[in-house]
Amino acid sequence: MFWTSRTYEALTELRRAAPRHLYVQFTATPYAPLLLEPDDHLRPDFVEILQPGPGYTGGREFFVDHADIVVRPIPTLDEQRPKSLPTQLPKSLVEAFASFVAGTALLLGNDPSAAPVSMLAHSTQRNDVQARYHFLLQRLVRRWADLAADAQTVEELPDQVRAERQRLVALGADDLPPSGFLAGVRLVLSETTLWLVNSASDVKKVDWEVAPVHVLVGGNKLDRGFTVEGLTVTYINRPASDQVDTLEQRARAFGYRSDLLPYCQFFATPRTLKVLRETVDTEYDLIANLRDWLAEGHEVATWARHVGLLLPPGTQPSRQNVLTTLSRFNERPGWHQLRRPSLEESARAENASLVSAVGLTKAEPVD
Repeated sequence: MFWTSRTYEALTELRRAAPRHLYVQFTATPYAPLLLEPDDHLRPDFVEILQPGPGYTGGREFFVDHADIVVRPIPTLDEQRPKSLPTQLPKSLVEAFASFVAGTALLLGNDPSAAPVSMLAHSTQRNDVQARYHFLLQRLVRRWADLAADAQTVEELPDQVRAERQRLVALGADDLPPSGFLAGVRLVLSETTLWLVNSASDVKKVDWEVAPVHVLVGGNKLDRGFTVEGLTVTYINRPASDQVDTLEQRARAFGYRSDLLPYCQFFATPRTLKVLRETVDTEYDLIANLRDWLAEGHEVATWARHVGLLLPPGTQPSRQNVLTTLSRFNERPGWHQLRRPSLEESARAENASLVSAVGLTKAEPVD
């Protein structure tokens, strides 16, 4: 769902034009619909929690269960500044592309039917900056393609590609003999198709059948409502959004193919990774509490007021203009956010002293 005023007005007119209808929403980030005002006509009357299929790979697999394999923190200094044009690619982006080249060579070398294979590079919402990244990546692809074409051995390939091959194989990717890997890298670099996706027309131009290897460079147009086929490597050096639903959609943290997990690498700044990791708790907390609330016979519309969300510190669930109900959340002024308690040593010591001061540690047990 695009929770913009234009879309909201269009939905309102559509529903008014067809009085007898059933409006069903499907979403992996339900924060905005669940937190709308009780009298809002887009507020859901019922909720069905869907179970993903056995091949589903989402936020938990990426940022918790397999974080040691998938997650690749990048320096905060590589974060794209709002008003500056890059003159060269960040070193971390070169590493990300090298991982994509090496991983795709291994993947297609062992299973040609795995195509298409894709990489996503998301740096900013500004079109001119996206275009610069697109140009710099094109230049890198041409330079590496020339090196690979002239290489007689694997040792003559770019150092970054060889290093990423070793890393991926150590993490569980299927290796190839040297000659096979060299041929695979040549194929990947010769077939890499770069797409600049910063408009609605650009989205429609992306054709997954024109090549087996794709690199998409963009911003907001890649945030939501767009499926990246065969995505394995994601690179995000855009400053972290404080909106949980936006950041999750930007990270494409839903629906990666489980069979591609050994080749998946997620490059992002520590702040982005921290919020995404903690949002996994938000998702499970939301599902568990919402399921219990409905099982007790309560209405969907009352869940936000009486239960609410466990949110990472410093975040909000969605954009502010759809969260007017937060002004009365838990019947207190402002938004009452439930957060995980601090486990810092100073906080734990303070809590221990409070418990000791009231005598709980020496009190007799009482049923």
